[in-house]
Amino acid sequence: MDLINHLGLAQACEVLGLSRPQLQLAVDYGLLSRDPGTRSFDPAQLREIVARPEPFHAALTAAREARARSRSARRSAQARDREAVRRRQAELRRAAAARVRARVPARALGAAPPERAVLHLGPPRSGRTRAVVEVLAAHPGTGVYATARPGHALQAYGLLRARLGPEQVGLTTDRGSVNGRARVLCCTDRHVRPTGDVLVVDAVEGDALARLLLSGAHRTVHVTGVPRDEALLGVCLAGSARLEIVGHRRAAPLPLVPAAGPGEVPPGTAVVARDRACVHALHRELLDAGRTATVLYESLPSAVRLEQLRRLAAGEVDIVVTTPVLGRDPVPPLASVRFAQAPEAGGWETARLAAYADGTVGEYRTAVPVTPPGRRLLRDAVEAAADGGAAPGRGRLPLLPAWEDLGGPAPGEIPHALAAWRTAAAGALAGHRGLYAQWPVALTAKWQAARMAAGSGPAADAPWPADGPALWRLLTLPGGPDGLFPRIAAAFLTGRSLTGLLRPLPDVALLALPDAEAYAGTLRELRSALLRLGDFGGLSPTDTAAGETAVVRRLNELLAQGGPLSPPPVCACCGASCAPWEEHCGQCRCGGGRHR
Repeated sequence: MDLINHLGLAQACEVLGLSRPQLQLAVDYGLLSRDPGTRSFDPAQLREIVARPEPFHAALTAAREARARSRSARRSAQARDREAVRRRQAELRRAAAARVRARVPARALGAAPPERAVLHLGPPRSGRTRAVVEVLAAHPGTGVYATARPGHALQAYGLLRARLGPEQVGLTTDRGSVNGRARVLCCTDRHVRPTGDVLVVDAVEGDALARLLLSGAHRTVHVTGVPRDEALLGVCLAGSARLEIVGHRRAAPLPLVPAAGPGEVPPGTAVVARDRACVHALHRELLDAGRTATVLYESLPSAVRLEQLRRLAAGEVDIVVTTPVLGRDPVPPLASVRFAQAPEAGGWETARLAAYADGTVGEYRTAVPVTPPGRRLLRDAVEAAADGGAAPGRGRLPLLPAWEDLGGPAPGEIPHALAAWRTAAAGALAGHRGLYAQWPVALTAKWQAARMAAGSGPAADAPWPADGPALWRLLTLPGGPDGLFPRIAAAFLTGRSLTGLLRPLPDVALLALPDAEAYAGTLRELRSALLRLGDFGGLSPTDTAAGETAVVRRLNELLAQGGPLSPPPVCACCGASCAPWEEHCGQCRCGGGRHR
């Protein structure tokens, strides 16, 4: 067929000295196929065989049967090899699973509980945080203030530093450390001293703080939460010689008031929306009404959010338009919290946000086409926020494995160890209300992304360019398997450079808002990876510090300009006004992308 395809039928007949019927017979018998075994025939032999089709047919049949037997033997050998590999991988999986130990909850497995545990329970704005900070300020020994939120660690550091003096207090977060060996340390969850006199945990959020309560060796522990957390925190601190509960209540009532529009809400108000697009639309509406406003949402760095909250507290702007990110940083006194939309998480999230009001709560009346939260939802949220007994709690606390729980697997064994840990931990936690083994699906997905970046095979015993502990540090970086993670994994595992991700500082000062937000996210991921993994990819934490300072400065400049932060939302098809989260207006969308 190669010859025929190359020369054409007529010319192939001429070269081989065959008629067209003879050539077709040769094709039918496979003498001119792509099988290399047929290419040994010269034209004379081919003509002789084709001229005597009956003997050739028998010979061809025997050859085909021999080839079939050979293929069958190869397939059998391949099947045996696959079965051997399967058995080998199954043995490796069983071996990895056998080494796993579900060391949770540690209290139930013999870890010494604290001598005294105090639960400070109440809604936000009830004085819980100041009470536990005062405990640290009054205690003469060593102490730790731990939280999942960098802004709250910074706030506690400022309060304690003013009380005790700068030499007595330290601060450690992912951004760095100040006086990290001080007698009293304020820190985020991954930087807690495992032992000491007093531990303060300001709201148990995430796996790291949960494990700290389950396994830390502090003599006295103070934990803040809402009343519904009592049973769950009691499980974490089971066995304490003294378990005390201190109730905290709001000092002022939290009234629900009628809906108000852009010109009616008082200065010092937070207006709540669901996402960035709606925040920008509401911000534009407030500016058009003659109000001054700024914004908060997830893609803004914490330092930028803190600056915008400072501007609100200082009276530089009247209103902050925010997503549910409100509360991740210390919130100044708010005259009112107004809801343009209810958060996607529903009533409990609405209640959490309403609790940050020092004045009133109500609906924000807007011309932006959003679905308002409804009076009933707001009434229930206000009752939950004002009444500590009804305030929403976590109810359940997820736990993920630590490296020590997995039995030291090789890099290729990590997914099998994770699956075995989940099974073992689920059994160990069955009798401990509220604690459960979180399925480590993100870790498995990140392992797959890292495997592809490293060029390693899927087998449990496949070679990797890093050992198990190093790969585990990579997998447990904050975030999921998408975004920048594949590039970080490739740089860490194969030595590829990351320097191309950095922008020249003069260029940062010219970035538009979306680009500045994206670059801030890139630098945040890089900094976190470099602090956890050490220098790699041609970068160190100092290389990202200047860029972070520059992009925070640029974002604050853009937000302080006082103008709209994005163009008015218009239909991509007809140019008419549309909802900020839609690409087309309703008429174009229903008409298949054009007016009908």
